[in-house]
Amino acid sequence: MIENAIVIVIDALRYDRVGTHTDSNLTPNIDALAAEGASFSNAFTTINATDSAITSLHTGRHPQGHGILHQGYHIQDDEKRAVESIELLPEILQRNGIKTIKSGRRLGRWHKHGFDIYPGRPKNKDSARGRLVEKWNDLRPKIGKSIMSLSESGFERLSNIYETLSRDSSAIDDCLNNIPLEERFYAHLHLMDTHIPYTPRQELIEQYLGRYEEDIPLRELADRYEEGNWSYRKCNEWADAFGDDVGTAYMNAMYDASVREADEKVGDLVSGLRERGLLDDTMVIVLSDHGESLTEHGIVYDHHGLYDCSIRIPTIVCLPRRAAVERDELVQITDIMPTILDYLDIDHSHTCDGRSLKPLITGEGEWTDRDAILAEEAHTQRKRVIRTNDYKYIWTLDDGAPCRYCGIIHGTTELYDMNTDTAETENVAADRPELTNLLQERAERLRQNLMQAEETAERQITYNDEEQIMDRLEDLGYR
Repeated sequence: MIENAIVIVIDALRYDRVGTHTDSNLTPNIDALAAEGASFSNAFTTINATDSAITSLHTGRHPQGHGILHQGYHIQDDEKRAVESIELLPEILQRNGIKTIKSGRRLGRWHKHGFDIYPGRPKNKDSARGRLVEKWNDLRPKIGKSIMSLSESGFERLSNIYETLSRDSSAIDDCLNNIPLEERFYAHLHLMDTHIPYTPRQELIEQYLGRYEEDIPLRELADRYEEGNWSYRKCNEWADAFGDDVGTAYMNAMYDASVREADEKVGDLVSGLRERGLLDDTMVIVLSDHGESLTEHGIVYDHHGLYDCSIRIPTIVCLPRRAAVERDELVQITDIMPTILDYLDIDHSHTCDGRSLKPLITGEGEWTDRDAILAEEAHTQRKRVIRTNDYKYIWTLDDGAPCRYCGIIHGTTELYDMNTDTAETENVAADRPELTNLLQERAERLRQNLMQAEETAERQITYNDEEQIMDRLEDLGYR
C-alpha cells in the first residue's frame, strides 16, 4: 500500500528536455523514476503561469473551475474569493491525519492553506527565533525597495544573490529533514532551476554549448522587439551580464545545464528517501507547472504563448515495485490530485475536473479517453487553446491586443496540424474555417463543463504575505 506522496514541480521544465519522453540525456534521475512507474507523453498544464497552474494541481480543477486566471499583481478579488471557497489537496490530506510539507519556491497566499510546514513560516511563532523570522519576512521587501530607490543595479545584484541562495540544496534538505519517519506524509517540492534567470554551473553550460549550431547574438535579438518592452530590455540585460558576444546558443545551454542541476536535486531527494527507508512506501511524482519558450515563435526565455513548448509538460508517476508503463492518452495537471487521493485511499468524491490516473498506471479500472484538453493564457495576453491529438486551435479573447512582453500579435486565430507540424510553424486556420469553427464550439462546451458553479461571497481577500510574494515575482521578471 502507498502510504505517502511527494510531488516535485520543476518550474518551467520543458517536455522535450526529459529523457524518458525524448531521449535528451539531461535527466538520468528522472528517467530512473520513470523506469519504475508511469510516464505520460501527452500531458498538459491548464495555463502557462505558475499561480493558476499550481492551483490546478492542488484543486484538481481547470482555471475556469478554481477561479484563478491571472498571475501576481493581476489577480483580482473575485478570483481570490473563488479559490478560497475550494478545499485544497493539502487541506484534505491534513484533515485525514497526513503530515503536509512544502519546500522550495514560496508562493504564499492561498497556496499555504493546509500545509503544516511552509517555507519562511517559523515552526514556533512565539519563540524568539520565530518572531525574528516573522520580522525579517516583513522587512525584506521594504529593504529591497529602499535599495532599488538608491540604485537599480544594486537592487538587481541583491535580487540575483537572493535568487541564487534560494536555489541551493537547502530545499532538498528542508524537505527531507521535515519528513516524519513514523507518520504518513505529503510533500510538495517546488524547484526553480529551469526558470529564468538560469544560474547553473559554468562547466555544465560549456558541456552543452556544442548542441547548438544557430547562435543569434542577444543584442541582435533585442533589436527584433520594440525598444523598451520586456523582451527588448531582457535581451540587453542578458548581454550586459554575459557579454556582447553571447547569443542564443549560450542561453539555451544555460537552460539545459539548469535542467541537469534540477535532475541532480531529484536524485538527491530520492537518495534521501531511500536512506530513511521511506522510498518503498512513497509515490514520487515529477512534473512541471508549464514549459518554456527558447525563442520559438519570437518568445525569448519565458513561457507566454500557448504553443506546446509552454503547455505540454513532463509527467512521471513513480510507484514502488512497478514495471515501467508509457501512456499516450491526453492527461492534464488536474489529474494529479485525484491520483494522489486514490492511491492514499482517501475519498475524493468532491467536485474535481481531473481524473485518477490509476487505471492507466495499473491497467485496471475505468478510464474514458479525453478527445481534447483546454488551456488558458491571461498574463501577457488573453488567449485560449483547445488541443486534440491531431490539431491545436488557438484564438484571442482580447481583440488581438499585442503581447505585453514581446509586443507581437501572434495571430487572432491559429490552427496547427499536430501530425505534420509539431513545431507549430504553419498556421492553416485560413484554409480550414469549418474545422476552426468546430473546434471552437467543442472548446466552449468543454469550458461550460469546467466552469465553477458555486456562488462566492462578495468580500475583499487580502493576505499578510501578499506584498512579499509580489516583490519576489517582480524579481523573477513578472510585471
